[in-house]
Amino acid sequence: MIKKTSLAAFLLYFGSAACICDSRIDSGMMNVSSYPNIDSNQWDVWCDATFWKAMQGGTEWAAENFDKGDSGLIRLKKVHFNYEWGFKVGIGYNLLKHDEWDTQFYYTWFRAEQRDSGRLEEPATLAFYPGMNAFFAVPDSINGSYLNSGDILWSIKYNMLDWELGRGYMVSIHLSLRPHFGLKGGEIRQNINGHYTSFDDEKIWFKSKNHFTGIGPSIGVNSRWEFGSWKSHSFSLFGDFGGAWMAGHWDVRSSFGGDEPTVTFDHLSQNRSTITAQAFMGLAWDANFHYDQCHFSARLGYEAQQWFNQLRLFLPGETFRYNYDLMLQGATFDVRLDF
Repeated sequence: MIKKTSLAAFLLYFGSAACICDSRIDSGMMNVSSYPNIDSNQWDVWCDATFWKAMQGGTEWAAENFDKGDSGLIRLKKVHFNYEWGFKVGIGYNLLKHDEWDTQFYYTWFRAEQRDSGRLEEPATLAFYPGMNAFFAVPDSINGSYLNSGDILWSIKYNMLDWELGRGYMVSIHLSLRPHFGLKGGEIRQNINGHYTSFDDEKIWFKSKNHFTGIGPSIGVNSRWEFGSWKSHSFSLFGDFGGAWMAGHWDVRSSFGGDEPTVTFDHLSQNRSTITAQAFMGLAWDANFHYDQCHFSARLGYEAQQWFNQLRLFLPGETFRYNYDLMLQGATFDVRLDF
């Protein structure tokens, strides 16, 4: 009898045998709320572990000529970032007395840093030619001696804040949508530092910064399709899609020096706008617990963020810029607690 009582209490604590998917029983009303059906259901906290890779256009920093003839066989050197860990943390509040709209506020942190290097053992037709559009002014020789080696360190620091106001509702028994709007603001700081060495061991250094700070309106929709349930658990496919238009400031500076006189390109900064788009898709698991006082969910999927014209390089002597997109993509694991 004691074992049966304990088992019953355990089942009651972690949820009833009926499906506790994130939906209310349709009472015939339009747009029935899709939020977790728990007794309190006002606050939620959540965190994500991200494993992303930065893919930045315009990272060609050198051209190697490894053909001694006049054919000029050239190989471009590019910076390829590795996957790095990051995180998101957020908190939300459900407006129960206002048709169950909810507001969410969260922060995203990500860092990427990558080194690359190259070297030619013997003189070639074009030797080791500096790349990157912003650094074409860097000479390809020092006192008549061609460059034969170089290295670069490229870092990206991503800090972003998001605020959303939205409402989730049932489209059908198994499908729910949550349209939302809000604000996105933050910074993306890119720093580039490198060195070149000539065959006569003379050196040139170069550095550049591309710091973006901006804010603007955002809009999106979250979708969820429940495909199965077992006892007190529900399983679903989800897809979250969104975008933002952001007005911001790019703080841009480039310089080089060493055995040659230092040359600095100032006044490259500008105020412009940019567009960003993002998507997060995968599998989700949900369950109520603590006598239906709390709700837990976990999601695992693929996430991608596209930042258009994020890297803005300046070619000295020209009146236009070279703009390149930044993409952050990889796996995201999300856990959330509603209480």
